[in-house]
Amino acid sequence: MTPKPNRHVYELGPFRLDTGNHLLLRDDEVIQLKPKVVETLLVLVESRGRVIGKDELIERLWPRPLKLRRSSKIALPVIRQQP
Repeated sequence: MTPKPNRHVYELGPFRLDTGNHLLLRDDEVIQLKPKVVETLLVLVESRGRVIGKDELIERLWPRPLKLRRSSKIALPVIRQQP
């Protein structure tokens, strides 16, 4: 997989979030996540140091209101379940 030009890797303890490839790794092992879950995690990581409200999170991830509630209800619990 070829990384995107604006690739950035965030290191969070044993985890690495590779923005170019939309991957979350733990000790070099890929954790399989759906793309929207990775995008949600990226928004939260980029907002570190401040509280991000649900409305802002939704606005940044789901500009169209139709899929909004269903997608957010799926992505956030998946992130919470990760060890």
